[in-house]
Amino acid sequence: MPEKQTFHEHIAELRRRLLWVFLAVGVSATIGYNLRAPIIKLLQQPLGKPLFYSSPAGSFNFVMEIAAVVGIFVALPVLVYQLLRFIEPALPKRIRKKSMLSVISTSFFLAVAGAAFAFWYIVPTSLKFFGGYSSENVQPLISANEYLRFVVNSLVTFAVIFQIPLIFYFIDRIKPIPPKKILKYQKHTIAGAFLIAVLLPFTYDPITQFIIAIPIIFLFYLSAAILWQTNRKRAKQLAQQTVTTHQTVAQQPLMPAAPRPLLNVTPSQPQAPPLRPRLSIDGFVAARPQRVAQATVQVQRTLVAQTTRRPIQEFSPLRPQLKARHLSIDGISPLLGAS
Repeated sequence: MPEKQTFHEHIAELRRRLLWVFLAVGVSATIGYNLRAPIIKLLQQPLGKPLFYSSPAGSFNFVMEIAAVVGIFVALPVLVYQLLRFIEPALPKRIRKKSMLSVISTSFFLAVAGAAFAFWYIVPTSLKFFGGYSSENVQPLISANEYLRFVVNSLVTFAVIFQIPLIFYFIDRIKPIPPKKILKYQKHTIAGAFLIAVLLPFTYDPITQFIIAIPIIFLFYLSAAILWQTNRKRAKQLAQQTVTTHQTVAQQPLMPAAPRPLLNVTPSQPQAPPLRPRLSIDGFVAARPQRVAQATVQVQRTLVAQTTRRPIQEFSPLRPQLKARHLSIDGISPLLGAS
């Protein structure tokens, strides 16, 4: 990703790119000036009559205008290239050089197709319509500058209109557009195409308006078809990438699974509540009062068993006829038994 530029760096880059554009226009205009004779002859074909000028510098201005128009038209690819390079940092994705050359060539081809359509169909139809209002008393005397302006306006208008598929392609690159969403506006597009045909200054008869509206509608449906093909290709690439990713993951060796911890299936024993320490009379730590008797009996049985080495069941603290030594109440101090 290119680093962010300051305002002065943007201005310097814009100046440098404009310099390249002016240089390309200058070289192309020079070529157009040297080829002015065949170009003027080509421009006169739809009219079929000689042109006139009404000022001393009229012929010079006419030739300079032709050279400028040819220079701008021929330098159009350079202009589009420099424009794309200038706005490239603002785009979400970097444009590859191959894609940029494809876009430039497509744009130039569409511009040539639009200009050719305007020159061979729109201009003759419009001139025929306007010439139908002339009579013996009103004869046309068309000046060279006015005629050139009329032709150039027609060429530029259709060169821009024929860029509609490329505009939709750019919008789809920035934010994908499903074709169904575009086709929802086909009624609005048809109405807008006829509205544009009515508002153009060189279309006053219904036939010319119809001829102008038809290419706009055709380009709209062509754009929808291009977007459908582009989305289909994008979906195939995404599916191929998904399959490749799954195959790569499947080919990787499986790592041994970590041993799962054994579950403690032993039933949980009910635990007694924690005992709070409590001192007895002789200073030892005793349990709660309700457990003192049970603990005393257990201690008595243990001591008697260790002394006589007899089963614990034979001895009981409740038998007074036992001739062995008896324990005291606390189970520690022995008492003399009766013999």
